[in-house]
Amino acid sequence: EFSLPDGTLRAQSTCLRVRPSLSVRTVIPLDHPTQHLKLPLLMFTLGALSLRLMRPSSLYDGFWFQRVLNAIRASAPALHSRYVHVDEAHFGHVADSLHLSYLLRVYPSMTERSTLVPVAALCAPMPDGRAFSLHLADRFYAGDVLAWWRQYLDLLCDVHLRLWLAYGVALEANQQNTIIIYRDDAAPRLLMKDNDAGRVYRQRLHSQLPEADAFGPLHNQRILVPDDTALGQMFCTITLQLNLLAVLECVAEANPALHAPMLGALRQGVVAILQNLQDEGIDTGPAWHLFDAPRLPVKYLLIAGSLLSKDATGATDIQKFYGNSAPNFMLGARRMQSARRRRQGGVR
Repeated sequence: EFSLPDGTLRAQSTCLRVRPSLSVRTVIPLDHPTQHLKLPLLMFTLGALSLRLMRPSSLYDGFWFQRVLNAIRASAPALHSRYVHVDEAHFGHVADSLHLSYLLRVYPSMTERSTLVPVAALCAPMPDGRAFSLHLADRFYAGDVLAWWRQYLDLLCDVHLRLWLAYGVALEANQQNTIIIYRDDAAPRLLMKDNDAGRVYRQRLHSQLPEADAFGPLHNQRILVPDDTALGQMFCTITLQLNLLAVLECVAEANPALHAPMLGALRQGVVAILQNLQDEGIDTGPAWHLFDAPRLPVKYLLIAGSLLSKDATGATDIQKFYGNSAPNFMLGARRMQSARRRRQGGVR
């Protein structure tokens, strides 16, 4: 049982009326819907070893990522119109307590005139039995599912491959934290939030963004990694597998004829983005090292989160314990890249 510090005053009545959000630790005040409160939760939700409290250090690290991502966006023309970040500057905690802390998220004003769609909603069945993503295609793409898919995958892969390969940043932006902003008068953007558990290859980040030092130190030193391995694992298991391939399989389950063209568009899209990055002088070798492997990494969350102890697995973070056992849908993509280059006028 958790105790309160001496001198704490308990509120005698409820302060806010709230409703739950997609995130089990986040509530939405009914009178302030653009401001969300993230609070500790005395519950295991990701496995028997994952109690959903809030470590105060993660509040500072999340704010660090917000400032770094905003600085990258401001300095990179290719990313300027690709994403915005929720404001997470307001938070508080009592000493180092894991159960007495909060985070206030303030959504940018431009989202009030937009349709915000978390990736977790894309496969939700609608009253007509179709997935919500197909309704998005109807609303914003005149019913062209492949047009919706190509723009969606291009947005996710371009942002996250560029952050990884150019800046040494990989985000654990899973299905509930990856939100797409749809508007009638603009291309879709990413809305970023809750980036307190990413991975950073510091040498690459500082070579491109020297001012990152001004944002202070990271509290969780596991965020810093010595090479591209952890970045590739996170890009693969979060962006590719959770946010793209899982959505592809869901849409194609009800529409089998879409499976091959959607998968082909994904492979072609990744190849095109890597070629564009390479043409800009960015080293794409780490990504090709991942995509040339016989198998791709996959999260072993059940093993690390419930079945075995950390002593048995050696996992320092149960959400980042991997095994190389996933089919590699990108095998042979180098040949696709070579053919693309030949069509464009020769190998450089």
